[in-house]
Amino acid sequence: MFRKIFCFCLMVLSFAAASAQSVNWSADGNSYYKFEEGAIVKFTLPQHTKTVLVAAEKLKPAGSTRPIEIRSFVISKDESKALIYNNTRQVWREDTRGDYWVLDLVSGNLRQLGKGANRKLPDVCQIITR
Repeated sequence: MFRKIFCFCLMVLSFAAASAQSVNWSADGNSYYKFEEGAIVKFTLPQHTKTVLVAAEKLKPAGSTRPIEIRSFVISKDESKALIYNNTRQVWREDTRGDYWVLDLVSGNLRQLGKGANRKLPDVCQIITR
């Protein structure tokens, strides 16, 4: 009986820990960010005040009519930039391949990282000896 209760508690705690990691907290810990209805929204505590930080219109790349779909995102400590991850592809069991975008929240400039760049990795020996 003890073993069943222990396993159940362990399962509940691991699920709670996994779901808590999906919350994007602000640097000061007084607010958090969520992706809702195509926009990145900031909730300020304790009043739970909702503010649209990034409207869906700002998530449209140049020449596109649709905003990018967001898999995950991180907001910088000073709330001046957002790092956005999308177009994910599963490698083994995790979504580890995809595209990264940087949105400058001040200017509204959205740019994709690595697009068109030479993706050849440098020689490890050259990095170590530098």
